[in-house]
Amino acid sequence: MVVMEKGNIVRSAVAEVNRTSRNTQGVSFASPRKGDEIVAVARNVDRGEDAEPGDEQVASDPDVQSAGEVPAETAQQGDAPGGDQE
Repeated sequence: MVVMEKGNIVRSAVAEVNRTSRNTQGVSFASPRKGDEIVAVARNVDRGEDAEPGDEQVASDPDVQSAGEVPAETAQQGDAPGGDQE
């Protein structure tokens, strides 16, 4: 599973990737649109197999907040002391 900065998600089963000779470039799984970026890549484990809870591995951009954090850009006007009042 690939998560884009603007909210798009790409999911695909490994079995859907054709097995062909790729000398050096590998497989392009997801291509972000102009102005977008990939912010996280996760392994989506099938729970029907030998998977244990918590086996998922996630690689993400360290500048991206977790689901519980609120980005500074969403703070309401006047929330920060000394901020400009428009």
